[in-house]
Amino acid sequence: MKYIITIIFSLLIIPIQSCSEKNSIPESLGRELIDIWQNGNIEDLGAIVSENAIYEAAQQNHAYKGLEQFGSYVGHLSKFSKDLKIDVISTTSSKTTATIEWVMTGIQAQPIPGSIEIATNKEFKVKGVTLIEVKDGLITKATDYMDVLGFVIQLGARIELPGGVVLETK
Repeated sequence: MKYIITIIFSLLIIPIQSCSEKNSIPESLGRELIDIWQNGNIEDLGAIVSENAIYEAAQQNHAYKGLEQFGSYVGHLSKFSKDLKIDVISTTSSKTTATIEWVMTGIQAQPIPGSIEIATNKEFKVKGVTLIEVKDGLITKATDYMDVLGFVIQLGARIELPGGVVLETK
């Protein structure tokens, strides 16, 4: 009888584990992508990103196409940041997608080409979300949404809005 119960239990549990493991692939790849963002080892992207992947930086309204451009975008963060840390706050995933909410902290220790041409040496804390799409075990698309206005204000930007309202670090 014990033998029969063990077989039935195994038949019920193994399919459940297989489904949950498949659902976790996009989440695992997303977490690996966040780790690469943090450590700057863009050469590791080839193991998790397809050759024709697209990385959309929604805050820039720009898409980086192909593994090389994808890596260039991911790698720029570690070039200007010191003491960079990205904490994953929450994740959700399906068989082909993952959503990763994160908080990034660091110090802007080098210029950011095309946007902040000096090193402010100021600390920053930015909240954001990365959406991941996966096919055949590789990331095919990633999209970032982040609080860029809050980021630049923390670095010393002064934003004048219509009507005279000014946003700046206090």
